[in-house]
Amino acid sequence: MKTRLLIIIGIAIVVAGLTSSFFFIPTNDGHYYPEDLKLTWYDEKIIQDADVIVAAKLAKYENNQWVLGPDHIDIKGNTQDTIIKINTIFSEIILADGKSLKPEINQTYVWFLKNNEDKYSLVSDNGFADEKYYYSIKQAMIKPTIQNSIENKKINLFDPTIPKTSDGLIDYHKLIEIISKPVFVDLFADMGITVPEEDIVLMRGPWILMYTEYSSMCGYALVDEQVYWLQSDLHRDTLTKASILSDNPDPCKPSYGSCFCDAQHDLAEKTITELSYFDKSKEAYVGQTFQNYLNEGGKIVNMPKKFVVGDNNFEMKPDETTFCGAFVSEKGNFGPDRVIRENVVAFRYFSGVIKDNAVVSFSLEDPMKLCAINSDAEVYDFK
Repeated sequence: MKTRLLIIIGIAIVVAGLTSSFFFIPTNDGHYYPEDLKLTWYDEKIIQDADVIVAAKLAKYENNQWVLGPDHIDIKGNTQDTIIKINTIFSEIILADGKSLKPEINQTYVWFLKNNEDKYSLVSDNGFADEKYYYSIKQAMIKPTIQNSIENKKINLFDPTIPKTSDGLIDYHKLIEIISKPVFVDLFADMGITVPEEDIVLMRGPWILMYTEYSSMCGYALVDEQVYWLQSDLHRDTLTKASILSDNPDPCKPSYGSCFCDAQHDLAEKTITELSYFDKSKEAYVGQTFQNYLNEGGKIVNMPKKFVVGDNNFEMKPDETTFCGAFVSEKGNFGPDRVIRENVVAFRYFSGVIKDNAVVSFSLEDPMKLCAINSDAEVYDFK
């Protein structure tokens, strides 16, 4: 029997959207936890062994199968539009010590699964966990190697040069960038790498529209074609963390954005010197797939019913095709940059991702530096 090692630092983490029975407060690491405690997950082997990890409600037990509800939250693998039935002889698990472990109907769990030709089974004798470990399990999956880091560096908030808001309060969003850059310079120096402040790119991701006494930043530094990923957290007078990481800890995914995703885009825009374009067969594949997606209805309103597609020079996973394009009209006063050719003018740009011959992500965009549309691109219409 596999044993999970859990260190109790607090009351459970609850999956956002699955339950709302706790009062949440922000913590120094930029995430939200219940007021008193949180749990940390340490059993990484069960994560590595699993082909699929999902958070899902147990709908019923029938025909020697646990049947999961339709609203899966994927942690590992892709179960979109998949009915998950877990093969099991018994409705409960009998552990080595004689005790039983039985998931309850209509309760949400994190399930660790093996997938054999769409037939699912538990990855171990006790391959499910309470939903409260959702966030910790997710974090355990994406831990990159820390190259260098400091914690709890005190800041003098009485320094008269500290940036202020228009209301005279300390501007923590500006302050964190000012104090983080020299810290990263020193951390790189400890690694034997010289990086000037102007080569350190920092940004802030989505943030709540209210004044806070804390802030977080992410970013990167490119040194001799090696990318180092950066993150820092500030809470009042303490820089609680500044870390240099080997890998992007929160990269872009379909229908998902983050601070590190923004940094990933920024890096691509600054380092790609020559755009690639779709050949005619790839353009036709993407155009027809996107056309079928739009013809399903309910995807877009107030747009011209015609579009062109192009190559979005921004890669995600090897099995995901990133594309871009524009809804087009025959004319419009949008400026010469929007003219694709005579009588084909970009009205509004978009980007998307295709996986397994289906569009899994789509969003409207401002003009994109990495979008390459052929001047003779085929114009597709939709219902």
